[in-house]
Amino acid sequence: MMNKVLVFLAILVLIQGYQLTREIKETVKDQQIVIQDIQNQEKIVKDVANEYDQETGKMLAAFTQAAYCLPKKITKWKCGKPCKKYQGMQEITVIQSANKVNKGFTGYYEPLDAIIISWKGTIKIRQWLEDFDYFKTAYPYCDGCEVHKGFWQGWEGLQSYFWLAFNKLREAHPESKIYLTGHSLGAALSVFNAMDLIENGITDFVWYNFGQPRIGNQAVVDYIQNNLTNRLMRVTHHKDPVPHVPPKSFGFFHPAQEIFYDKSSDPSKSHTLCSTTNGEDPTCSDKYKLDTNVVDHVFYEGWDYVYNIGLCII
Repeated sequence: MMNKVLVFLAILVLIQGYQLTREIKETVKDQQIVIQDIQNQEKIVKDVANEYDQETGKMLAAFTQAAYCLPKKITKWKCGKPCKKYQGMQEITVIQSANKVNKGFTGYYEPLDAIIISWKGTIKIRQWLEDFDYFKTAYPYCDGCEVHKGFWQGWEGLQSYFWLAFNKLREAHPESKIYLTGHSLGAALSVFNAMDLIENGITDFVWYNFGQPRIGNQAVVDYIQNNLTNRLMRVTHHKDPVPHVPPKSFGFFHPAQEIFYDKSSDPSKSHTLCSTTNGEDPTCSDKYKLDTNVVDHVFYEGWDYVYNIGLCII
């Protein structure tokens, strides 16, 4: 009987030792990942804001996914993998239109001493494209500017809420860098957000969009490109259909610079730095305007939007 007890205790010690070793290995692995992320974030700070940076793109794409989550999960920074990878978001304010269709958030990202502005888009792409219209309306703050009426109305429903949240952060962190981003419809909203910032004398911000539709005429493009300190980094993926709407034939155009990922959206793969002056570079995503695939709209910078968003909207 005593021998059986000793054998049992020996097995128990071995199991506990194995579990402890595994936990130590996992802890070390997690620490290595955190260290690597910190090194990458330090690199982001050092990089010139006017040049495309893959680490910045991956980070901001993560923040666009967070914008899709339930408000309580955003404020607690519990959005699954994107939030785990980029910890340190503080002072978060969720911004929603009265009908709760359009949404985003502002926050202070302590690791980069940065104010983050991120806007949610839509992943119901087929329905969205079927319901799409091409009506324009005058944009009040620049001569000759005409913008997509629906996108503009969407921004008008968020505008006052945004400035309340942003001014509070700006007052608390007046020297912090500003990062602006959006995916899909959220990318369209970010364009109006950028134009609002310009109108208020703020032009030096880092701006990355993913799967952005066209939002205005050539006068809008000129206004953006002539007034920004840093270029828009407009990331596109392979045959994503959203960057092709509304069509150019209806008088809508993109600002530069397009960053085109053909085939894979993984930032470790090769990408094309398209024209710095022509937002409609024919050698980039425009070559697929008649051959699109909605699946490409939900994969950006190596992130699977459908999978990650699905975990944080319930």
